[in-house]
Amino acid sequence: MPIPETSSSEEIERFKVRSASEIDRLILAIMEGKGFVTVYSDTLQDFLVTSIIALDKAKRSFYLGCGNDERVNQALLDSTSVMFTTTQDQIKIQFSTPAIVRVVHDNEPTFKASYPTEVIRFQRREYYRLATQILKPIKCFIPAEDTLVETMVVDISVGGIGVLSYRQGVPLEPGKEYHGCRLELPDSGTFLVSLSIRTTFDVTLKNGVLSHRLGCQFISLPGYVENEIQRYILRSERERRLFQN
Repeated sequence: MPIPETSSSEEIERFKVRSASEIDRLILAIMEGKGFVTVYSDTLQDFLVTSIIALDKAKRSFYLGCGNDERVNQALLDSTSVMFTTTQDQIKIQFSTPAIVRVVHDNEPTFKASYPTEVIRFQRREYYRLATQILKPIKCFIPAEDTLVETMVVDISVGGIGVLSYRQGVPLEPGKEYHGCRLELPDSGTFLVSLSIRTTFDVTLKNGVLSHRLGCQFISLPGYVENEIQRYILRSERERRLFQN
């Protein structure tokens, strides 16, 4: 399964949906699918896994279940905007809304949010790929031939990673699977993942050093690791925009 090499933030434009009728259809489909929705605070430090439980079509808003952790609930309520990520028909969906409010719906405390003005809908089996920061490198250690091969992650998505390996004599072969790989995300933690090597080719860097470029696909990525990768991508994009401004 190929993974697109999208490393620029402009690439995400091709995934955006701005049609109000199409957004209405997507929100309805998410609710009817009864899938989980992850809601992030504006700092991306707090998040809640919940679901859309009802719609107010006349006011173009929807209701979400509150969480059990009141600190997280309050962090979401204090946010000037919140971000939602979910999956619908195996397609990744992401959107943001202005501040949410707490209301009572069907005699139960719930959150209420307005419909977004745009939705990012990744095509089936496609994911936005973020070029990593040189100042905050990501490393991935891949077990091969009774040793750990240290690699530098050059781009990352929830679908996979692109890495550079400087190790000579230890083949990482296309088509092979490697389990127990150690992915180290700055400011997030270390996570064990399984990788399938999809592509490999040699690259000579500007300093003349020969390295191996590998395109890797995640295998059965656990949900909590996917959430941490998503948070890392969102945080990095926010930091990059602040730096550019």
